[in-house]
Amino acid sequence: MSNNAKLQISEKSYELELSKEETLHICRTLRMKVGDAITILNGRGLRASAKLSHIPKDRGKALCEITA
Repeated sequence: MSNNAKLQISEKSYELELSKEETLHICRTLRMKVGDAITILNGRGLRASAKLSHIPKDRGKALCEITA
């Protein structure tokens, strides 16, 4: 996860905005789609399970919902 990722917190869920570069890697290289599970790492030993919740058509910044 890059340093410029944004975490949005609501009462029901946590969403993380991925960078454009991360979105391109997820879509083009890994061929993932909305609903696919991913693991988020912070580079300091912490990890979280997440699900891709939105991928823009222009391959801008994707959103993922943290599930655990």
